[in-house]
Formats: sequence, C-alpha cells, structure tokens
Amino acid sequence: MARAPTSVLDEAARATRPDARQSALAGFHALLVEGEIEKAKGRFDQALLKDPGQPWALYAKGLLASRVAHPEQALEASLDLLERAPSHPLAVSAARTLFESGKGKQRIGQI
Repeated sequence: MARAPTSVLDEAARATRPDARQSALAGFHALLVEGEIEKAKGRFDQALLKDPGQPWALYAKGLLASRVAHPEQALEASLDLLERAPSHPLAVSAARTLFESGKGKQRIGQI
C-alpha cells in the first residue's frame, strides 16, 4: 500500500524529541497541512537552534520571508543555505532565488 505524500511530515509532527530535520519537517506540516504560520515559524526556528545549517529550515525561512514580502530576508536565507549546504538539492532553489532577484551576481561572490 502506498504511503500518503505527507506521511514524512505527519511522522515529524508526532515526534516527541525531534532532531533538527524533524523539527523543520514538522514546520512544513504546520504550514502546509495545518495552515499554522506562527507554529511553522516556531518549528523552523527550533530546527535552526539545533542546527544552524539545517537545509529544510533555511529553505523554509526564505519561503516564509518571500510570502510576507520581505525579499531581503528571503535573499539572506537563500545565501545562508548556499553557504551552509551547497551540495544539498535545495541549494538549486536557493541559487535560483538569488539570480532571479537580480542581485545574484552581487551576492554569489560572497559564497
């Protein structure tokens, strides 16, 4: 039987002692499944306290900044993701964010 697409998020949300990755995924559960932005922010912040380089939490930080019209914060989060996890698959999305902003050439030299 196939698992639900959100099963990884569901499991992370139920974790009693989540690690940084689970906290980040629980943040996505709060954001995407529950529609709770503040709860999601808390989970992402918790993940970054445990591991400041947690790729999913850094990606989420940029995503939320974009959604609330804070483009500079979104760019900072993207740059942070590229610096801390350059080989993670989410780094591609972070690089795209930088280049689409028109500030990519200026900022990419900082990496």
